[in-house]
Amino acid sequence: MNRKIVTSDEFKLITKELLGWVDMICEKNNVHYFGAYGTLIGAIRHNGFIPWDDDIDICMLRADYDKFIEVISNLNDPQHYLLASNTEKGYYNNFARICDRRCILKIKGTLDIPNFGAFVDVFPLDKVPENKVERIKFYKELEVAYSDVVTALPFRSYNTLSLKRRIGFWKKHLAKVGNIFKRKNLIEFKNTRDELMKKYNSSSSQLVSCLFDTPDDKLIMRLSDITEVQRHVFEDIEINIPRNYDLILKSYYGDYMKLPDENQRYSHHHFTPYWNDAVSYTHLTLPTTSR
Repeated sequence: MNRKIVTSDEFKLITKELLGWVDMICEKNNVHYFGAYGTLIGAIRHNGFIPWDDDIDICMLRADYDKFIEVISNLNDPQHYLLASNTEKGYYNNFARICDRRCILKIKGTLDIPNFGAFVDVFPLDKVPENKVERIKFYKELEVAYSDVVTALPFRSYNTLSLKRRIGFWKKHLAKVGNIFKRKNLIEFKNTRDELMKKYNSSSSQLVSCLFDTPDDKLIMRLSDITEVQRHVFEDIEINIPRNYDLILKSYYGDYMKLPDENQRYSHHHFTPYWNDAVSYTHLTLPTTSR
């Protein structure tokens, strides 16, 4: 069956509506979140999407993240779908995605996952040590745990990667080649990694970070900088952003109001979106004014 490709403008409309839906769910259930990374830059610099990108990122402290995951899991919503490491075996990221079933994405380097549509990335923020030596040691532990996960994925996870990228991947993770024979432990590896991320959450540290596969001090935020949020325009809806957004963005991006060189203005996603014939294309009706 020939599927119709979703245009760039259509894809942005879907993800914007999805962001508005997530915002309403968070408000209704008292879940604290804020727009982050490219979404935050887009809100401040463009009052919406970065023109050449369609990425939607939000962050939550771990307690809010766990609550949000529980709320979404219990909705049984026909249009939206939770993708997390404990809900889909082939999904290995250490953050969640809320997907819209109206389209289906074919993404390079991943398994085909049912209902993997347009998405909002939802990143948990966990505490990290204030002592830099201890923090670097923690980062190394996390990198080992993440490496265990990705090297235990089924071979077909890498089939859509170029030969050059596959060779580069296995060079980086050569010491983990034995995990090829431990694929039955993929779930265990994911659980170990996800629990390790929470290691310092009961500490007195005032620093939190989004712990990607390669942790970075540039991602660190002080709790006091993200506790208070304000509403801000994003296209024709409004979302939460940190009141101290300027400090956060400067710490990570430097002069975030300066446009990148033209040759750097492209989306970093590597997927093709198709309309899902089994789902209605009806758009959501969202509030366009602050609550």
